[in-house]
Amino acid sequence: MNEGSLRGRLRGNIGVLVLCSTIVLLSILMSADPEVARIFGWKVPPLCVFVNVLGMECLGCGMTRSFILTAHGNLDAAWLLNRGGPPLWLLIASQIPYRALLIARGALQLRDTKGKS
Repeated sequence: MNEGSLRGRLRGNIGVLVLCSTIVLLSILMSADPEVARIFGWKVPPLCVFVNVLGMECLGCGMTRSFILTAHGNLDAAWLLNRGGPPLWLLIASQIPYRALLIARGALQLRDTKGKS
């Protein structure tokens, strides 16, 4: 594999790692109850376009609060808010060690490719 494609894959893996880490970190730092999500005590406004514009809930409604409750170990409440929340949070959290491993492997491959040049 050439150096350019290795660098591209490495950048992609770093991007996914940063995104997943941010989601997990925010879900740990935030607090939630069934009605509202808060960060450092400030109420987070509803982010859903359906709720804000049409006044009705979509399939993703409650996902943010479900993520927060999952991160805090309250799986029953998270499941009640959005059944997709706990499995999706787990999938996102599992990307952190996986992408870190891919980045480490990619960095070693890149170093080996440079050494052969």
